Parts: sequence; structure tokens; C-alpha cells
Amino acid sequence: MPGRFFKDLAQCNLQGAASPTAGLPDCPQGISAVKALGIAAAQGQKIYTITQSVFANNPNIVNTALSAHSYDTKSRVQRSLYAGNEVTIYERPITESGWTGAGYIAIDPKTGAGAYTIDGGSNGGLYVFVGLIFLGLAIATLVASGGLAGAVASGIVAQEILLGLGYILMGIGKIIDNQDLVNGDALVALGGVAGLSLGLALISKAFAFVANGVFVAVVAALQSVVSSVFPK
Repeated sequence: MPGRFFKDLAQCNLQGAASPTAGLPDCPQGISAVKALGIAAAQGQKIYTITQSVFANNPNIVNTALSAHSYDTKSRVQRSLYAGNEVTIYERPITESGWTGAGYIAIDPKTGAGAYTIDGGSNGGLYVFVGLIFLGLAIATLVASGGLAGAVASGIVAQEILLGLGYILMGIGKIIDNQDLVNGDALVALGGVAGLSLGLALISKAFAFVANGVFVAVVAALQSVVSSVFPK
């Protein structure tokens, strides 16, 4: 579907527009594995096509030639090569319209089937920011509840704190993964579980609140009907 349907042309100029509006930035562009490879080539990056023969002669090529990529990207490429595929990838991550990461193609030489993969995305900062917002809400709830006792009794503060910590853990996991310090997947998963469990708890409480309201309304309606049919 044409990207113009999802872009506000009052805020940005479409790429290749005949008469762009002065002062407006270019509209963000979508990314694909093929486009990412083209951008990397235009930047002068080396493009590696790692065949099974190349991989057999240099089994450590992923860690040497692709060292600038994230742990996750290198792990995926390594698994694809072990599976017998040929991988085409550039030497280091690119940044395009706010996205940073890798695009690569894995081809099965026996069948010709291919996988066009995009790895990367946010650097984790957004998750940390959202987590800090929830922690701020927890502080605001403490103040509004008149102290710790009232806030803890309502249970809201604990939920906001856990949601905040969950997002912060996911953000830290993303950051250290992208920086290739260690594998941040464990922290991302832990934060995701914390956030998901608390989110489900909030949803269940909301449903319980609605169900309780519906029950009270039904009981009141039945009482009204009974009173009208059997007046005292």
C-alpha cells in the first residue's frame, strides 16, 4: 500500500516530490532488507555474501567481519549459516529515518528459497523513558493518596512501580544488546514478563470493576421490576 496514505504531507515532504515544501523535513521512509543493503552499498560499506564454502574456510567470519553488528544479529546470521544457507549482509548497522539495525538476505542454495530479514530498532531509550514515567506516576499516587499507607492499601503504587521497573529492564536489555556488551535478551524477557503480568493484572481488575457494576445494575433493575409487579 502506498506510504503516502500514512504520512501527513503538511509535516514532511515525500521522497522525490516534484515541489517539496521549503522548511519541511523528508518523510520517514520504510525499510526492507533489500533497501538496507542498497543504503549500505551507497555508504561505501563492504557487502558480504557468505556462501557455505566461504563459511567452511572461515568459520569465525561472523565475529570478525561482522563485529560491528549487535549480538542478536550475529547470532541469527550464525544460525542461518549453520542451517546451510548463504547470507548476504553489510559490515555494520545503518541508520535510516530513526531506525538503526541490519538488513540481510538468507538463501537456501538447494531450493532457492530466501528469507529477507530486518534486525534492530529502538536503542532501548524509549523503554527506559516509559519506565521512568510509571515511576513518576507512582510518586504522584503517593502524594495524592496522602502517604504510603493509603497508596499501598490501594495497590496502585506497587503496580506502577513494577510496570516502571519492567520497562526499564527491557530498555537496559536492549541497550546492552545493541552495544554488544552481553546478550540482553534475558533482561528484555524479564522486563517483558513483569510488564505483561502487571498489565494483565490491571486488565483483570478493570473487567472485575465493570462486571461488578453490571451486576449491581442488574440487581437494581430486578428490584425495580419486582417492586412494580408486587407493590407493597
